[in-house]
Amino acid sequence: MRLLPAGRTAVLVELDDAGQRRRLHRTLSEHPAVGTVDLVPAQTTVLIDVESPDQLPAAVAHVQEFIAAGLDWVEQGAREIVEVPVRYDGLDLSDVAELLSMTTDELVKRHSD
Repeated sequence: MRLLPAGRTAVLVELDDAGQRRRLHRTLSEHPAVGTVDLVPAQTTVLIDVESPDQLPAAVAHVQEFIAAGLDWVEQGAREIVEVPVRYDGLDLSDVAELLSMTTDELVKRHSD
């Protein structure tokens, strides 16, 4: 993670991946730094824009607190469970099992686990 200056009233937070970016953006949306005007997420970054240059150091410290807390800033809360109905009766099921050197029952168990 890197914090990069972005003009007089913004800082760009570079993260390792999109998952970290989503979690940080969600966290900062729910717990914004004082003076936050805008949060702009991109693939692996979040731009934090504040009202005035005087508020920028506090915004940087705010982000650093979440990062320093380690996994505490990563949302561990409710995640939506998506159920995908699956049927294991396709004509190619035995071909796929054979290709993977397993029985169809083992393929179904491994896939559904």
